[in-house]
Parts: sequence; structure tokens; C-alpha cells
Amino acid sequence: MNARALVSVVALGLLSCGGGAKEQKKDEKPRQEAPPPRPVPEPVIITQPTADSPVVTVRLVFRGGSADDPAGQAGVTSLLADVMTEATETLDAAALKKALFPYATGIVAYVDMETVVFEMTVHREAADKALPHFFATVIQPRMDARDFDRFRKDAITDIETRLRQADDENLGKAALDQFLWAGHPYANYPGGTVASLRGLTLEQLNTQRARLITRARMVAGIGGGYSPEVEQLFRDAVGKIPAGEAWDPVPLPELPPLSGVDVQLVEKGTDSTPITMGFRYGLTRKDPDFYAMMVANSAFGEHRQMGGRLFLKMRELRGLNYGDYSYLEHYIQSGYDTLALLNIPRRQHSFRIWLRPVEPDDRIFALRQALRELRLLRNDGLTVQEFERTRDFLKGYSLLWEQGTSRKLGYAMDDVLNGTTEFIPGLRKALETLTLEQVNAAIKKHLQADTMVVTILAKDTDTLRKALLSGAPSPRSAEKTRNQDAAMQKEDAAIAAYDLKLTPPRVVITTVSELF
Repeated sequence: MNARALVSVVALGLLSCGGGAKEQKKDEKPRQEAPPPRPVPEPVIITQPTADSPVVTVRLVFRGGSADDPAGQAGVTSLLADVMTEATETLDAAALKKALFPYATGIVAYVDMETVVFEMTVHREAADKALPHFFATVIQPRMDARDFDRFRKDAITDIETRLRQADDENLGKAALDQFLWAGHPYANYPGGTVASLRGLTLEQLNTQRARLITRARMVAGIGGGYSPEVEQLFRDAVGKIPAGEAWDPVPLPELPPLSGVDVQLVEKGTDSTPITMGFRYGLTRKDPDFYAMMVANSAFGEHRQMGGRLFLKMRELRGLNYGDYSYLEHYIQSGYDTLALLNIPRRQHSFRIWLRPVEPDDRIFALRQALRELRLLRNDGLTVQEFERTRDFLKGYSLLWEQGTSRKLGYAMDDVLNGTTEFIPGLRKALETLTLEQVNAAIKKHLQADTMVVTILAKDTDTLRKALLSGAPSPRSAEKTRNQDAAMQKEDAAIAAYDLKLTPPRVVITTVSELF
């Protein structure tokens, strides 16, 4: 008999030991043994020494992001990262900047749904001098009330001025998240809402720091040309981060399956029309089909590349807009680069299409063409030429993704965060054996053409709604199509008449001031 069973028997009075066990009263509940404390996980530490590298990169990733923002405190984790990296217990903001200036480095911090990331890259000769300041912001941040007030005001201004008014592309993506993931933690914009930011307190930031910034949640990495002394400095500092407690990721609800096309029109004073769309699905990097789908997606709409089917047909042939791209998973561009930001994993994903702004007269045509092209991809797959060209392109292009110490380290940490093994080398290996048949089978399995959530920014949403619901064809002007050949004219006619199958309840209007 195990210990738990023995305790239960004693509590029920079924075992007597010299009168030591008392008879249970009729309505008395049996005593239950307290569960043993859960073991606190040790941090994952990744080391990538590169003897000839002139720089050293350190990354700390804490598993828990804006999806972990407590109710009513949206934006607390993002604000926390800003305040932490501003100053240390011994150096205020100005003094910290002055201390780092001679080493030509700074501290990078960003927050996504599932992670908080801190990073520093510095020349190897200065690593032992600069890294202690980096770790001090994580271990002993100043958390100054004046810094807090300043960053909170900046965060509110960022939503009211930049996001709502001056950054249509990111506004469309954030608005789509709220619509696509309604009722789900991923609907929370990492920057929070104006109302929640106004109500946040420094005490709430410190409470969130105690929850998230712990070794139990951490993946720590160091890469580049570091010396044994710098590695020991790194390990000692990691050991000083609070251990924290055992934790579980925020539960992600199973949302009801989507069907049909839903459109959210956001009323905003904009002369162009950004369009963002997507659907939720179950594909992740651990799926055996993921590499095949990377080929499919690259052929359809690789980010900031000109060889995708969407780009060629919408921009190159028709001049509809600046760019047309598709995405297999959550994507943020890394600064002004064309590459993806790393260490922003998600446990659930969506497939997306971004149509960088089109002229108002062409917006319904562009929406129809994107959905029609997705349907053609879903039904017919890639051609032999598309497959071979894209496979060869990815063999070379994927080499750029790991360029530099920071990105190599970031991908190694992404393997831990996503549960994969050598993800990028695995892609290049898979490209040697992938077949067109495998790619087209994966397309049919994972892509959908009849289910989509669409977000459109426009200043005349009532007019746009009526036009969408009318179902009337939306041909382009004669001036824009006068040089087309007969085949393209025929294709344009099919696009203009493409049935969106919209009904009044599924086309809704909101104003930009209602968002965030």
C-alpha cells in the first residue's frame, strides 16, 4: 500500500492502531495529503563559442510575455522591460548611457505574447566591462518612479499618435489580432491599451517582474568570441537571477473553428487602403510538413522578396501597391532588415496575407485577387518551375538568416523555445529531398481558401461596406488596364467578379479610437 492510500485508510477509521485513529464523523471530509512542491526547473543555458568572432552576444529570454499580463493590466510586461533596461540600482538613466557609450553598445529589450527578451552585443575586448551593466538591469534594475511615469506616458503616446495615426501597416496587423484571436490571450496587443496604461502602477510592474524574470522561466545564451573569464561572468550573473517558482504557460483556449469570410472595417483618415487577412490553424515548426510549407509560402509570398506569386501578379503585372506577402507563422521584421525577429515563439499560429496599401479604387479588386490566388494555390498547388526556383532560392537565402553572432544564438534559443532541433540546418537538408508532390500535398492539407478574417483601414467605411455587400464586380479603370493583353483582361474579369460570399452580419465597422 502506498503512502497516499495509507493516509486515506487511516482517515476513514478503517485501520485501528491502539485507538490512535479516530472514527470519522458522518459528514466529515477525509483529510487529504498536501501535494508535494513542484520542482523548480533549472534555466536552459546555451553556449556558442566562435574563436574568430570579434563580438560577444548575450541573450536572456524569459518565457512569459504580454499573454501573461494580468486582467486589467494590459501592457504591464512591455512597460516593465522598458523601465528595467533604463537604469540600475547604482546608475540612473543618464549614468548608464554614459557608462556604455565607450563600448559602442546598448541594451535591447522586446516583448511578445510568450516571451520577454534582453540582449547585448559588444566587442569582445569590452565584454567584461559592458556585460556587468547589462546584467545589472536584469538583476538589480532601479525601477525609478520618474522613469516609470515617463515610459508610461510614452507608451500612451505611442498608441494614440504612432499606432492609431501614423503606422497603418502595424495598425492593420494589431487590429487583425484583436479580431482573429477574440477571446484568446493573443488578442492582447503587447503595448497594452490606453485605459490600462493609465491605470498601471509601479507596484504592479514590480509584481510582474517577480513573476516573470526568474531562472525557472529563462533560456540564457552567450555566443561569439568570449574568453573563459567572460563565460564565467555570464554564468555567475545567471545564477544571481531569482530562482522563481515552478510555472505553467498561460492556458490557450481552443477557439471555435472559423468558416466563411469575416471583414472588419476600421474607420481611419487614410488616403490609401491597407489590407491584412488571416486564419488560425494548427501548423507549427514541429509539424513534419513545416519545411514543405516554407517552400510553398516562399513561392506564394516570401516577405520583402519579389519572386512570390502574389508580388508578381499584384505589383509587377498590375502595379496595385508596394508589396504583397504571406506568412506561415507569427512574424515581426527585425528592425529595418528584411529578416525575422527571433525568440518570439507562439504555441498557436495563423496564416496571413499582407497587402501593403492600395488605392481606394482598387481595394476590392485587390482583396478579391489575393483570396482568388490563395484558392488557386490551394486547389492547384505549385508548378514544377515555381517549386524548383523556390527550392534553389531558399538554399541560398536561408544562409542569410543565421548571419552574425546574434542571429546564430537566437536560432539556437528558438530551437529550445519551439521544441525543434537545428531548425535552419534541417531546412537546408530537407530541401535536398523534398518533392513537388510533398509540397502540394502539404498545401492541400494546411491551407484554406474559404475561411478568412480580413481587416481593412479606410476613411469611408460605410461606402466600402455597401460595395462589399453588393457583390457587384469591381473592375479596374480603363486607364490602368489599357496595355493588357487578352489573357490578362480575361483574368482581370474573373478577379473582378470573384464571389466573396459576404453577408451583412459578417462585415462590421469600428473606429480607430476604439482600438487599444
